[in-house]
Amino acid sequence: MAMLAWWLVLVGCGGDTVDSGDTQTETDTDTDTDTDTDTDTDTDTDTDTVDDSDWLHCPDETAFKGEDDWTGALEVLHGAVYCGGFNEMRSLEDEQLLKAKLRAVEGSYTLPASEGVHVLALPVCTLVGPEAPGPEMNGTGSTSVTLNTWSGSTYTYLAGTQPMVDPIDAPFTLQHALVLAGDKEAPPDLLTADGQGPDVNTGAGVSFALHPEGGSIYDDDAIAFWSCKDSTWTPESHTVEFEGGEITLELLLGINTVQTAPGSFARAVGSLDGVPFDVENYFQLIYRPDHHHFGRHFAVVFDAPIGDACALRVESVDPLEGDPTAIVSTADCELGVLEARETTAESYTLGG
Repeated sequence: MAMLAWWLVLVGCGGDTVDSGDTQTETDTDTDTDTDTDTDTDTDTDTDTVDDSDWLHCPDETAFKGEDDWTGALEVLHGAVYCGGFNEMRSLEDEQLLKAKLRAVEGSYTLPASEGVHVLALPVCTLVGPEAPGPEMNGTGSTSVTLNTWSGSTYTYLAGTQPMVDPIDAPFTLQHALVLAGDKEAPPDLLTADGQGPDVNTGAGVSFALHPEGGSIYDDDAIAFWSCKDSTWTPESHTVEFEGGEITLELLLGINTVQTAPGSFARAVGSLDGVPFDVENYFQLIYRPDHHHFGRHFAVVFDAPIGDACALRVESVDPLEGDPTAIVSTADCELGVLEARETTAESYTLGG
């Protein structure tokens, strides 16, 4: 799978090439507890620690293309960074190659709220590896607006695309889906993009997907972006003991519906052959679920090699099976298996 794989050549594996600070730790103390769809006046204290040095290649808010008289409104906060999600149809090797982050550029933007097709370009930028810029904006796109009124509220749906191009001039398409909510026959309420998932009460929120030009969001090499660490997701962890070490794998997972729940592989801590490791960097934590996370497959790329191992694979973890099921092996930087390690114990914890 070639998409975005070039970043591996640029940054290599482990050591000084890994930016261990490239994580978003958003601590939002929102004092608004209502569940209506009006334009609230909450008092957010935004203390995110997004490392701006990773995003120097981003455009500013003047890259926005739209109309001043549109009645919808989008407020993008400083912490609006989204992580490329996993896909149950891919391998761990595929997942490593397709890891990416997207940042919506901070600013205030108008949005169309009348049905029809409108010219639109949202300022965004991407990373496809530590310090490795990915596809960037490459012209103006469009969005199609539809309205749905139900139970006194109107929901405004924007679905569209804009062109992107990567550093080696390969063309990509970024798709967006925005949902605004508001009172019937009134302008929609302000939509806020802050790096979190959709509002649990109204569904209002933003989402993006990136794929090669001519492809589709349903292709295996498409990247769907969602929250890096959504505050509504439930923590789950697996601890696996194996010949020469142990590892605890920390997940955050949403609710399974008809689709496999979104989530993130948030941390891996343990030791290998007497050498401790503690990894939280998104680009070093690789995860692929089976459907509905019934089976779970992990890989961890170390900050620096441990012996001849650049990474550790922990596959076929089953949260519903009492006996150990995990298959553990050391791996090279591209996740090629080096040496199998016998699993001796396994435990599972639901909740924090």
